[in-house]
Amino acid sequence: MPLKIIAALLLTAAGLGAGACYARRLTVRRTFLAAFCTFLQNLSTALRYRGGRIDTLVNSSGELFSFPSGEWERPFAESWRLQISGFPKKWRLTPQDMQLLADFGERLGTTDADGQLAHIAHYREIFAARLDEARQETAQKTKLYKTLGLFGGVSAALLLW
Repeated sequence: MPLKIIAALLLTAAGLGAGACYARRLTVRRTFLAAFCTFLQNLSTALRYRGGRIDTLVNSSGELFSFPSGEWERPFAESWRLQISGFPKKWRLTPQDMQLLADFGERLGTTDADGQLAHIAHYREIFAARLDEARQETAQKTKLYKTLGLFGGVSAALLLW
């Protein structure tokens, strides 16, 4: 009898853990989007007041990206694609998020300062809207995932009882 109780508790805990893992995925994406919005603001400020090479500005604008300093062996757009290639798994980004990131990097540094500032402002609006969506999704689904995990674990325990 005590063994069944222990097994039931373990199944319940496993279900709750699975629900918490799914809820964590939403939080990770929201965290990235918030950091990227801050990065865009910092990049805009750096471009407006300091100017300089785009790789230097990107490096100094946040913790998300680190490009090798000095002379580049490849164009910025290619370096950008390499930088973001591991993001979907690490940050749980959607394909739409990745496409927006890729598009942002493709066009960054290809125009004069005013064109780049407008480009950054445009993407800042887009990513701010995506951040608001992610916040709403996190608020709605976090509790749902945890509850479903808990009830899934309890259901499994009852079925095996």
